[in-house]
Amino acid sequence: MYPMIDSRLRRHDGRGIRFYYKLNTNGDIQWLPSVTSIIKETSKTPEHLIKWIAEHGQRRANELRDRAANYGTVMHLLIDKFLTEQTLDLAGVKSICDEWCRENYVRYNTEEWAEELAKDLAAFANFCADYEVEPLSMESMLCNDTFAGAVDLICNMTIEEKGFFGEVYVSGANKGMPKETKRKKRIQAIVDFKSGRHGFYPEHRLQLFMYKQLVDEWYLRVGQRTVIEGVFNWSPKDWRTEPDYNLKQWTDDGTVNQEIDLVCKLFYLRNPEKPSDRIVVDGTLRLGEPANANVTLRSIDTIVADSFHEVVK
Repeated sequence: MYPMIDSRLRRHDGRGIRFYYKLNTNGDIQWLPSVTSIIKETSKTPEHLIKWIAEHGQRRANELRDRAANYGTVMHLLIDKFLTEQTLDLAGVKSICDEWCRENYVRYNTEEWAEELAKDLAAFANFCADYEVEPLSMESMLCNDTFAGAVDLICNMTIEEKGFFGEVYVSGANKGMPKETKRKKRIQAIVDFKSGRHGFYPEHRLQLFMYKQLVDEWYLRVGQRTVIEGVFNWSPKDWRTEPDYNLKQWTDDGTVNQEIDLVCKLFYLRNPEKPSDRIVVDGTLRLGEPANANVTLRSIDTIVADSFHEVVK
């Protein structure tokens, strides 16, 4: 198992649109929007989400959304730990969860999370066993010249496929005719995790095929002939007696690359190409003296270039 990470790439966590940036060989900063931001900014609000907001009200809906996002983050963290170490003591889930909540200033009650997370991880362990999952890379941060993103899991897995593989009917009206059968096939795949229990949506398909472009292009850059053969969404079910999960394989009907091109063009037409410059307030304040000299407008490129060099050092 090895990390698939473009060493030139950094994530910029600001408000609103998420951007990534990389330092080019000529010293210039190149900004790239995230896959999820491109999809969010170019898609209409789904009807199910409109109904959900109307049911709860905007303020309560925002609270529930943030809780679900934080829960999903902890679930991703624990899945990464399980895949990396290939073992996970469920007795330690609560302490990991509590530590993350403290570090991220989560102030609402999360007592029920440990039990739910343990159930979700058991469901994920069953998925890994059922499909003979061999993790290759997690949270792979990659980019091309148009967008960037972090891929949850790249793995080898065993799937079952239907087809005509040489068997024929040996009797009856169809004797001698090709017979459709099933066989197991080992593939390299992308799996994106969702913590929600309510199914998957069309935007998830687009997200996964954008990730597929990033991974396939990465393989080309490093001289590997491997290609991703399947893209999947995984989520836990709300199971009661036996750990269970949802798994959705998305397919390309021949239009997905065109869809990706169109949403990227629309994003760049509607949105800024990089975050805004920043007001920086620093230095020493002195009683009786104006603070104007403590305020400067700094280029966002300069700010991130400085932080990039700090990381390199």
